[in-house]
Amino acid sequence: MDKVSILGVNFSNITKKEAFENIEQFLNEEKFHYIVTPNPEIILKAHKDPKYKKILNQADLSIADGNGIIKMSKMINTPIKQQITGTDLVIDLMPIAAKNNYKIFLLGGTPQINQLTEQVLKYTHPDLQIVGTDPGPKFTTKDLHQSSDTFKKIIEKINHSKADILLIAFGAPKQEQFIDQFKDQLNVRLAIGIGGAFDYISGNIKRAPVVMRNLGLEWLFRLIMQPSRITRIFKAVIVFPLTVIFNPKEKPHE
Repeated sequence: MDKVSILGVNFSNITKKEAFENIEQFLNEEKFHYIVTPNPEIILKAHKDPKYKKILNQADLSIADGNGIIKMSKMINTPIKQQITGTDLVIDLMPIAAKNNYKIFLLGGTPQINQLTEQVLKYTHPDLQIVGTDPGPKFTTKDLHQSSDTFKKIIEKINHSKADILLIAFGAPKQEQFIDQFKDQLNVRLAIGIGGAFDYISGNIKRAPVVMRNLGLEWLFRLIMQPSRITRIFKAVIVFPLTVIFNPKEKPHE
């Protein structure tokens, strides 16, 4: 599989169709796989944290979640084929799960958002099996290494559910660090860090119109709808491209 590196973070250079071909293969195998969906903010975090970068680069698939990533890949002459947002990844995965009786567990978010997400997904796909939801424990990165009891119950709950697919919405970098720390204990076939996807699927946060998304203006819609995100948007729209411009050939941390 071809890879493209941006600030040392590897991306799987594939189309959406190719991504789902890989995902179906993962789900047919009796072993653990994980997918990451880096956006510009995640790349900036990894740029400053080699350990986090390594976790991202060890994923079975790394999907470009952000139009800015596509633009920067073209600027450094290694164009990524297609953007796939974490939300779209989840939505498009559901018919595959429903058709093949793959069981889903929703981890992260709030109980209310999880409930709404489950209702929306089941309304769209009545045969979908969502076998568990949980907001998960509140934790810091340090807790991952020091407080095993904090996570014992949730891992037991996930495994007891016999889920095939674990969707994790802790936000970055905690969702990827959680996967890395407990990948040997989780009895699922596929774990995906999906950030704020539950908020969008549940309708808690409105998505930008398709036209704005296609034009790469989703950031503007988010700024209008959530002015409090201005610092995050500044990092994604201004800091990220400037960092790539000044570090165009940064090597991956394998």
